[in-house]
Amino acid sequence: MIVHDLAGCGPSKDLDQLMDLHRRWFPEHGHVLPEIEEAAGRHGIGNDIVTHLLLASIDGVGVGFAIALANLQRSIGLVHFLAVNQDRRGPRPFGPTVAELLVRTAEQLVVEDGRSAGRPIEHGVVAESDPDVLRSWSRWGFDPLAIAYAEPYFGRHWADHGEPNFFAMTLVANGSASSGSDRRNVGRSACEAFLLDHYGLDPAQPRVVEIFDSIEQEALSSVTEGRHG
Repeated sequence: MIVHDLAGCGPSKDLDQLMDLHRRWFPEHGHVLPEIEEAAGRHGIGNDIVTHLLLASIDGVGVGFAIALANLQRSIGLVHFLAVNQDRRGPRPFGPTVAELLVRTAEQLVVEDGRSAGRPIEHGVVAESDPDVLRSWSRWGFDPLAIAYAEPYFGRHWADHGEPNFFAMTLVANGSASSGSDRRNVGRSACEAFLLDHYGLDPAQPRVVEIFDSIEQEALSSVTEGRHG
């Protein structure tokens, strides 16, 4: 199995396969397809965001993909999409599963982005997770952040449909956060990178305010528990 980063590679059969996988597993996010094509046409560190389009293929056939970003301003990496065909989700005879290999590759690339730019990824990598796949993220070393997180319908195109509406998700972070203070910083950086930078939401939007308030409440709760420990 091979994992290719298609960012900057331009139109190709591999890109077509990645987009087909995206259509299959995320049909409600068709608005992302032009963004994928745009990312395929450019590469490298531009401004504060670096995009990676990862395709896992076996004998030239795409079986899974992930989209990852390095947000250099927030010192954090984001996994936006991750999907693997059902017949390739089980354990492999040697090495990690297809999904884990995609996640590990995303982590490595994001860290390298920070190193190359002289701006280390201090807050690790985070992802938005549905409840039914939390167990998989846990196996890959990611823990849920205690944040009342939500994602806007239609992603960064929410404004085309009026005021933003949200659906609950769980933010998971790799093992870079240990103490309550660290987790607060990771959580805040993650929400800034997802909600403000990527989705373009107003920090004064009521649901966004609630999400950031939940970060501070969890940090305060962690400190209080530590004092009573």
